[in-house]
Amino acid sequence: MKHIILSIKILAILLLQATVVHSQSSPNNDEIEIRRLEAEQVEYLMNGKVDEMKKNWAADYTVNNPFNVVQDAATGPIQSGVLTYSKFERNIEKVLLHDSVIIVMGNELVIPKTAPKGSSHDTIQPIKRRFTNMWMRKDGKWLMIARHASNICSN
Repeated sequence: MKHIILSIKILAILLLQATVVHSQSSPNNDEIEIRRLEAEQVEYLMNGKVDEMKKNWAADYTVNNPFNVVQDAATGPIQSGVLTYSKFERNIEKVLLHDSVIIVMGNELVIPKTAPKGSSHDTIQPIKRRFTNMWMRKDGKWLMIARHASNICSN
């Protein structure tokens, strides 16, 4: 009888651990939605649909861009059309969920088609960079509130 009780306890512990591991490794609905929105932002960017992109931006969406400028996205180089891309690949490495805020981290490989005057961006060479995007649920909708992107030095 003691062996049966011990076996049941061990089985219960193993099932509990498996449930915890499964819940930590499977994306929840918010993560799935954010990953979809991230992909949608890249698709809109590549197709020149800035107005569509802006539908997912908070009114005060701020970007710390690879040109070392912190600015309101509404006045940035994407919005003004001086920065376009011939290639833009985003690899999401981590999604952190914190109540009404989600943080997305990863890397990007981009090739600018056009770049702001005076920038060091070559419009032929691929650029590798790290990014962090922050989303917040406002009035039941996920909106981008902040972004940081830094080019990775090639040396």
